[in-house]
Amino acid sequence: IRVQVRDGANQPVPNPGAVDNVRFEIVGSTGGAILSTTSSTGPATGPSVSSQTINGIATASFQAGTTQGPIQIRATVDRSDNNVSNGIGDAISATTTVVVSDGKLFSLTLASPIINALRVNRVSDGVVPPADLEPPGDDGIPPDPDATYSLTVSALAKDRQGNPVVPGTVIRFGVVDEPFNVAADEFSMSGSDGDAQEGGTLFTSVSGEFVTGGGGAGPGDVLVVFGKEVQGNSDLESALTVQRINSQTSLNTSSSFNLNNTTGSTVNYGPVLPYVVARAEHGNITATGVTNDIGRASANLNYTISTLGYLNVIWAQGESVDTVTGGAKRVTDAEIGSYPGLAPGTIVASPSPIIGNRSEQVQVCLYDAMLAPLQRARIGFSFQLTQGTGSVDGVSGSGILGTSTGANGCAIAHVVTSGLTASTETEASGTLTFSLGGLTTSVNIIVNLATLQVAPSAITVPAAGITRTITITARDTGGSAIPGVAITGACTASGGAGATIAPATFGGVTGPAGSTTHTVTASNFIVPGTPTTPPVSGSGVCTYTTPQGLSASVSFNGVIQTADCGGFSPCP
Repeated sequence: IRVQVRDGANQPVPNPGAVDNVRFEIVGSTGGAILSTTSSTGPATGPSVSSQTINGIATASFQAGTTQGPIQIRATVDRSDNNVSNGIGDAISATTTVVVSDGKLFSLTLASPIINALRVNRVSDGVVPPADLEPPGDDGIPPDPDATYSLTVSALAKDRQGNPVVPGTVIRFGVVDEPFNVAADEFSMSGSDGDAQEGGTLFTSVSGEFVTGGGGAGPGDVLVVFGKEVQGNSDLESALTVQRINSQTSLNTSSSFNLNNTTGSTVNYGPVLPYVVARAEHGNITATGVTNDIGRASANLNYTISTLGYLNVIWAQGESVDTVTGGAKRVTDAEIGSYPGLAPGTIVASPSPIIGNRSEQVQVCLYDAMLAPLQRARIGFSFQLTQGTGSVDGVSGSGILGTSTGANGCAIAHVVTSGLTASTETEASGTLTFSLGGLTTSVNIIVNLATLQVAPSAITVPAAGITRTITITARDTGGSAIPGVAITGACTASGGAGATIAPATFGGVTGPAGSTTHTVTASNFIVPGTPTTPPVSGSGVCTYTTPQGLSASVSFNGVIQTADCGGFSPCP
């Protein structure tokens, strides 16, 4: 502990000579801790010692006792005469805090670096001298990859005061990954109602399937208990080997659980613990590591590129001493993760574009930088539509695909759209985007305007004229009606007694049902006949068109009554 003493001019105080001018003392209970320094009379030790400054600086050493936690140390000088040997008349003090700890393992935290944590292993490792190996490219992929990856996994070990544990503390690592229920997207033997016997080896779960789940468990499998997930049960965080299966809901481990006595006495919260019973089939991990000066121990998680995306459980575990009983205990941290692929990843969707206003299937696939498929991933989706609706796997608007990616890295999205407007040469009718993390890909949704229908397609105009409503409907290639299509119309008439169709122009947009209407009145289509002059009839047409160039017409014809009505009565 170093003290610097300055005068009013901010200069080091003069050396005090044959007296002491700094007093060091432990504030509060010492727990056996002592200070050591050199005073004007020689070495001095104890909870309170005096020392001299040299060029304004004095030092003392602190030796911890049995009390753990923060301990405050105060240094005092006498402003009146720069001498504490004759008492202190005008005190100036400064304090510092020293955290006392035993350095024994109390907690572990698993972590994996986000950047540069994954290594692509190579065929030449251990065969060709490192100096002769061709280095990997900028993408991190060597010229001779062996289809396996290694991921750095680290555990940070701390004592109860939050300090690094003693360097060289041994930390064990482990991993399990099967059996897994793909349909339920969870481990086959897992639950959230586990009950560990504090200080014993019995573990039970009312919902357990230890005999049948995924084929059942057996001796040598691992029971992982996530005690930290439930408040008050962190001491029961465990990764213990299964000794025997008693029944569907009961098993025994080969070693005992901790006492769950962090508070000083054992507490039993009952069947509230999340757990997994599993074994390792796809990956392995470095068995042990040792802590360095900051309490970190690291291991390599190794796996093949054929297992990317498989879920796993990784744990780090070390031996410690129960602070209550003085007996042995385990300190564990366990996490559910997966076998990651090499960045950057790729997400692709096909076909693109897809046809709108009907049901379509889109295949969405995930690959890593080595083009290895990523399995068991849940891909998100979202529609971008100006009009109409869309759903994927029965979920409207946005959400998650109903199935995870399979062994080929792909999932099938069942897409249904309706009420979409027609596409143009420059703009699709909508977009469907698939995403996972920061990866996205989109497919356009196209609605091609195929036909323009009019009803009625022909109108007979009697002598008295007629008013009729014409329905214009736009349809796509699949026959579905298309809303939002702009329709223009123009009507002409001739003959008769000055035949007219009014209004002669039209503009509209098809509605939600894909149709719009134009009401017209046709007049003066008939010039009555005389005994010497035959009657004269007129004709006309209304033509409707779209911006895409489709058209449809309605014809108008005046009807002149004759003696022969073609077998119909009454005559028009």
